[in-house]
Amino acid sequence: MAHPARKTDHPSTPLAAALRRGRARRKLTLAEVAARCAGVTPTAIWNYENARRVPSLDALAKLGRVYQVRYLTLVRYARSSKAARAR
Repeated sequence: MAHPARKTDHPSTPLAAALRRGRARRKLTLAEVAARCAGVTPTAIWNYENARRVPSLDALAKLGRVYQVRYLTLVRYARSSKAARAR
């Protein structure tokens, strides 16, 4: 269940951009990532990639394993994304 490419009202954040890059680098669909991340839906991943939601630490750990990105790197991106949204 992949969402078509759409523009979003939400500006991109460092975390959203990193998640999109990670999935593109691995050449995975939203459904394929979700299948490898128990409890994370394709819709949730789309929301994370489009800066509509910030993933939980558990979801970040799962996404980091799939994308082969260090967990602490994603946590730093998440923290800077939350700070940017608060402004």
